[in-house]
Amino acid sequence: MTERAKNATQDTPDTRDHLYEPALVKLAPERAPQVEREQILDQGSEGACTGFALAAVINHLSERASRDFRASARMLYEMAKLWDEWEGEDYDGSSLRGAIWGWKNNGVASEKAWPYRKTPGTLTIKRANSAKENTIGAYYRIRPVVSDFHAALNEVGVIAVSARVHAGWDDPAETIRYHKRNDGGHAFAVVGYNDRGFWVQNSWGPNWGKGGLAVWTYEDWASNVMDAWVVRLALPTPQIFGVTPRSAVVETEAAEKKPKVPRVEIAGHFVHIDDGRYKRKGRYWSTDADTRATAELVAASEKYDHLLLYAHGGLNSPEASARRVRAMKAGYKRNRIYPFHVMYDTGLAEELKDILLRKGEASKNRVGGFVEWLDRRIEASVRGLGTRLWDEMKKDALVGFRPSGAGTRTIKHFLKAFQESPANQPKKIHLIGHSTGAVLIAHLLHALRDVSVTIESCTLLAPACSIALYNERYLPALLGKTAINLRRLDILNLSERLERDDNVAGVYRKSLLYLVSNAFEHERGLPLLGMEKFKAQIDRARGKTKLVYSTGDGEVTQSTAHGAFDNDAATLNTVLRHVLGRKSSNPFRKEELRY
Repeated sequence: MTERAKNATQDTPDTRDHLYEPALVKLAPERAPQVEREQILDQGSEGACTGFALAAVINHLSERASRDFRASARMLYEMAKLWDEWEGEDYDGSSLRGAIWGWKNNGVASEKAWPYRKTPGTLTIKRANSAKENTIGAYYRIRPVVSDFHAALNEVGVIAVSARVHAGWDDPAETIRYHKRNDGGHAFAVVGYNDRGFWVQNSWGPNWGKGGLAVWTYEDWASNVMDAWVVRLALPTPQIFGVTPRSAVVETEAAEKKPKVPRVEIAGHFVHIDDGRYKRKGRYWSTDADTRATAELVAASEKYDHLLLYAHGGLNSPEASARRVRAMKAGYKRNRIYPFHVMYDTGLAEELKDILLRKGEASKNRVGGFVEWLDRRIEASVRGLGTRLWDEMKKDALVGFRPSGAGTRTIKHFLKAFQESPANQPKKIHLIGHSTGAVLIAHLLHALRDVSVTIESCTLLAPACSIALYNERYLPALLGKTAINLRRLDILNLSERLERDDNVAGVYRKSLLYLVSNAFEHERGLPLLGMEKFKAQIDRARGKTKLVYSTGDGEVTQSTAHGAFDNDAATLNTVLRHVLGRKSSNPFRKEELRY
């Protein structure tokens, strides 16, 4: 007998779940299962039960809707692991909610498009596009109330369930024999009921139970049920799958909690790096195969002349970065520029903010309302812990661009694809970095120092890197001292007046760069590339480095705060001019950049 994995996990409590409310319909005394032998699935020895359970549910619903479709259990399971709420844990199982979220955010390909084999395979672009045809319409969590289970089965005919299982599940006849000792968790479809219990459609092959079916007694259900979900299929609308209507964005952006961008809206336009490796779980997961496929697609496309690699600041959460990726995407693409963003998951923004708020309040009580004295007091009080967190953020920017880092691998995928592409006109490469994104780009340049490649332009927005790092990593590429040919570097900063008019978290009354220079770096007053007060110390690389300082009303940039460069239309239109070598006829509009 095949050894069966029993490793489904219970859903974590989540107040965001929509709970199923039974309709006031008459309940049939029993519902016999309507299952043919060929509908029974077999997961083998792999712990992929959540994918198989949901595939069985989708197949039943498709048949009831007269659709000739069988869902890919492999895709549902692989997406469940990526979306599972138990992020960071290393195990083969997953939860039902993870499987449902994966389906909601990716759709599901057919079994033919992504068959279940021993080697999992990857979510290719072709599979991802076909998955948009088969999406979830509604999903509700069912409370562990037996009448709610009966009502859901009368309404829909099939539900996805997970439970703690035991030896009685291993080789039942028609009824699962009860045992006290549990062996783990398992997910399956429930397809009917009678006076003794629920009919289970398992994914352990047609030789299990009675043709793949067995009765799960109500007593066993009451002791061991974990989770249950009822779902409906959506009508196919692949052309807008995952797209948030603009009116919904405008209405909710002002809310305290901004909506999260679905991954599908920005798929192919980002890589997410965590501690130097691809972020393999969570909403914005990345894989080596995914980035390679994107690189090959861009290289072969005739829609684009340029690749723009964008490094976000380390104080942006992945959710905040995703909003920027979504908002900028159309503006760049209509100018034949393919934007590809590097997100790195530091998780330090809230910690730094908490330190400032805590230390700021204590400092205010000591020095009263004298701003300059208050800022000095805050700088002194946050220096120890703030420096350690800042060092951690800079390290996160570095490790992704070590030789085996995910950032290095991703960039080399693009370079290799461009080199091998049969396209007549190779894509031109450009870089842009905001705040600590300048630190990340510095390490990117160092990682490619021995690669013969031309970078047509690099634009830094309020760079939070030191002038020493600029001298070490940017200057050699500008002066032809490495294999990289960096043709131009434009640095857009705040004027000294705006630096002093800015604030951090409403507590520190100068810009973030002042706080970094005076408190977070090991040397107090460390010269930073983004500060006007240190501009005399910047080597202009024989005129290749150009500096512009915003006054808030110029043509090049109208940013008035450190964090405002990347949602300033004037700034992004200047970036377009750097990339295109001319003024764009399809510029960014202010209304596009509402994050």
